[in-house]
Amino acid sequence: MIKDGKFFLVLVSCSAALIAVSCGGETPPTHYIGDGGTTDTDTDADTDADTDSETDSDSEVDECEEGLDDCDENATCTDTPDGYDCDCNEGYTGDGFDCELITVLNLSFWEMYWEAAGYEQHDLLIGPDSSSDPDDGSWTVLADGDAMHNTAADNAWARGVVADISAWSGQDVRIAFHYQGTNADKWYVEDICIGFAAPGEEAAVCDTEAGFDNTSPPALPSAWSSEDGSGNFDFLNNWRTSTDQFISSPTSAVINNSLPAVFSNKYLVSSVITLP
Repeated sequence: MIKDGKFFLVLVSCSAALIAVSCGGETPPTHYIGDGGTTDTDTDADTDADTDSETDSDSEVDECEEGLDDCDENATCTDTPDGYDCDCNEGYTGDGFDCELITVLNLSFWEMYWEAAGYEQHDLLIGPDSSSDPDDGSWTVLADGDAMHNTAADNAWARGVVADISAWSGQDVRIAFHYQGTNADKWYVEDICIGFAAPGEEAAVCDTEAGFDNTSPPALPSAWSSEDGSGNFDFLNNWRTSTDQFISSPTSAVINNSLPAVFSNKYLVSSVITLP
């Protein structure tokens, strides 16, 4: 450098903070420090580069096995690679974390026979409140002879078929028990219950119930009738209440048909029932 006719020699020192600036025509390599004249390797800078990139992954936890899941008590927990799944058990509905019992409106009753084999001859029907004649075409068979078949012992009370009547929920209806037999299969019916329960199960609490305990034999409860579609009626050969040799308590509805087969088509028809 020349100033006022004199020559000066100027020395410049490069600091570590200016490592990106060329000093002496060269750019100091990364991780080097110095004063511009000497360079030393920064051994500490290599620490991160030498860090082991492999880490031990957490061992997989089976939340179902360890009881760490939040599945509903009526659900099944299934372990998955990402966690677990919850699925409601059969008979329940929901998202697996909250499961509710599936309920339907069931009609159930209890029955007894002189000869149990006769169960398979009969039907259970439901019809509109406007009809008291199950033969007029407006009624629906809830259970036919095959479904009504019961293997209970002779002269023993057993729960009859349980029918799902959810399709009629909220309606005014009548129900009917259809007898098709002879004196040999004397049929008793009692404790009719309508209520919500699991499919195929008798309701624990009956929203509607009917029995024959508060009637004086042989009369049927008020507004109940015994129909045969021909106008024939005889207490001895149609549905009635009874406390005969097979019944000590309570009184039940029974049919004891001693007429020829042509008169064996007998219905026990209920009064109008308002379903829940």
